[in-house]
Amino acid sequence: MTDREALYQSVLAHPDADLPRLVFADWLEENGEDAMAVFIRVQCELARVTKWDPVWINAGWVDTSWLYGYDRIERVREVAGGATVNAYRRGFPWQLRVTDLPGFLPSGDSVFDLHPIGGLNIDWRDRPDLSGLASAPWLSKISRLDFHLGEMAEADIRPLLESEHTTRLDELHFQFAGIAATGLTALLRSPLARQLRELRLQGNFFGEHGRPVGEAFGDRVSLPALERLDLTNDRMPGGVVIRVLESLAAPKLARLELTDCRLGPDGARLLAGCAKLSTVESLNLAKTEPGANGMKCLAASSNLGSLRILKLPSNRLGPVAVKAMVAALWFAGLRVLDLSDANVSDSGAVALANSPNAANLHALALAGNAVTDPGAKALLDSPHLSSLIHLDLRDNEIGRPLLAALRARFGGQVGWDKVFYPKKKR
Repeated sequence: MTDREALYQSVLAHPDADLPRLVFADWLEENGEDAMAVFIRVQCELARVTKWDPVWINAGWVDTSWLYGYDRIERVREVAGGATVNAYRRGFPWQLRVTDLPGFLPSGDSVFDLHPIGGLNIDWRDRPDLSGLASAPWLSKISRLDFHLGEMAEADIRPLLESEHTTRLDELHFQFAGIAATGLTALLRSPLARQLRELRLQGNFFGEHGRPVGEAFGDRVSLPALERLDLTNDRMPGGVVIRVLESLAAPKLARLELTDCRLGPDGARLLAGCAKLSTVESLNLAKTEPGANGMKCLAASSNLGSLRILKLPSNRLGPVAVKAMVAALWFAGLRVLDLSDANVSDSGAVALANSPNAANLHALALAGNAVTDPGAKALLDSPHLSSLIHLDLRDNEIGRPLLAALRARFGGQVGWDKVFYPKKKR
């Protein structure tokens, strides 16, 4: 066995440890494979920091090639059993896209002998029996399973819930009608639910506007390890969202994603009074239409003191809502604010620029907000944006001189290659 093979086997044998990966990276650098060595080190660092850390913002907002490996390394494509590499983590192939689960199962052992795989993204539209997956010994190496399509019912998910090989499984993702209400009810009341750190329920129950989600959660659900709950595109009314949150016994909940839930001003008011938000560090309210009144309620909330990331894109907020938000006590704790396509206008941009509470922002997205030169000038002259490392001003009518001045102040990592200049009038 060569030195390279021995070091790589150490990576496979210790999938949770960074040290074997970093030692392998050192060997790569010493042997002329600098790009892969740097990629491993950067991804290991990204796995250790928060999503609002400047290191992450540079990768997640400014240069996403560090997250996915594009143009950084020669990516592994197809592996055995027709599966393809879907994601990298900590420098190595981590998640596989599986379109034919029965065809993949016989190849499982060889795949896990070659790569430190920790996740499977499974197309379940043909509704294959999960018994083969549930009985595979290599399932014990998996920490994340994604299921797409198929509306998995209780009988379908039962083999997975009863498997003895799910000891590492702590992330479950059901997307685009990936699970039915009966399947979700069975999951939430199983021992497996108690070890979940992430539960993502994206795009389920369209026809019934998300109400089965609330019914599945019921009166009380114990999810003691849960850190992330994603209800994106479930189109849940505000009352159902609150009922779900109130049912949770989830003391570690830190990320809540409610994109396209039907909150409206009344739902935002109920959300502002929900004590379950007190631990939430990242809140996504894209396409929820809280309006100015709803944002005023959220601004006055005493439950958002832990908030570091707030995403409000594709909402018709207006400058009044922005002015209320920047005056909130919790706003000073924000590190990331996304107000893309939120009708901010120059008045809202000026309010952001003039707020001392904006001093800790690392990333600010104002794309598509009808910001013109006056708003851009306020951002340029702001004494409070010294911590900003990413400023997204795409699709705004800002003149070239001001864009150049903004770049001179904030540096090159502000998305200038994506700025859409206004067309010249003829």
